Amino acid sequence: MKADIPYPQVSGVFLALVFEPDFPETPYTAYLINENNQELKNAMVVSLGYGDVQGEKVKTSTLRHFYDSIDAQGYQRIEPITAEAFSLTNEYWISYFIEEQVYDKKFMVLPGTVELGFERELPILGRKGILIG
Repeated sequence: MKADIPYPQVSGVFLALVFEPDFPETPYTAYLINENNQELKNAMVVSLGYGDVQGEKVKTSTLRHFYDSIDAQGYQRIEPITAEAFSLTNEYWISYFIEEQVYDKKFMVLPGTVELGFERELPILGRKGILIG
């Protein structure tokens, strides 16, 4: 059943974390970038964080976001992120359609990979941030 569904390789879709200095309580925002020449339809993003904090296992709430479409060569703001979340492993599972084909990919943001100074110019957004994917 599920094994019969082809899942082609995702290309041209990225997760970006952008530093937002005007919002100190949530200093980063997650964006989905679509570098493809086709729009993404029925895009679903599921995010969660987990890990150990001072010897205690911690898991964040699971958040789900749905977007009817994301323009070709466009982007979509997903959610703000607190600095404390970057001490955890953060997962962003993204699925979408291009024409009639479903695509999905899990983006992982590991602890210690998001810090000021790691930013670079991001495609499509025209801002500095950290590109995952």
